[in-house]
Amino acid sequence: MSQFDGLLDIKTDKKISQKPKPKIAQKVIANPPPEIQMPPVKQLAKSKHTDYIQTSVYVKKETLTMVKRALLVDTKNRDFSELVEELILGWASKNQ
Repeated sequence: MSQFDGLLDIKTDKKISQKPKPKIAQKVIANPPPEIQMPPVKQLAKSKHTDYIQTSVYVKKETLTMVKRALLVDTKNRDFSELVEELILGWASKNQ
């Protein structure tokens, strides 16, 4: 005997009553969580932007780790390249 025996009989039997599906109660949230503000989406990636050029530098591992940690809590939401750009411009303006 197969587990599928009787399926054809069930399909053709019109007397089978289908139980109505119970309605699902929707939860009402008294205090919904505040919406998370996402940073604005950048229009064009720096790697695709013609005003930017990729370069590389050597820094100590400890220095890079310290900077990455500081950038995670940075209130200006800068990324590493923005920080480097700011520092280089500051240095260049002082040394002209």
